[in-house]
Amino acid sequence: MPVSYSFLSFFKSLKHVMNVLSSRDTNCSEISALIVTAHPDDECMFFAPTIIRLVELNVSVHLLCLTEVTARL
Repeated sequence: MPVSYSFLSFFKSLKHVMNVLSSRDTNCSEISALIVTAHPDDECMFFAPTIIRLVELNVSVHLLCLTEVTARL
């Protein structure tokens, strides 16, 4: 499966979930979301609107960054 297709599929699914959560009188405090990124700040650059909306819906949001930090001074 091409990467672009899987991203498109992911975002369509995410949009559907967000619409369902927004349209229902659901207790979203029982829902958790895990945002996994490869690099620091990726969550801000790519997922900020999603994270903001999930927090507005009272979803428990967790962030995980998988980068191994190797700084050169």
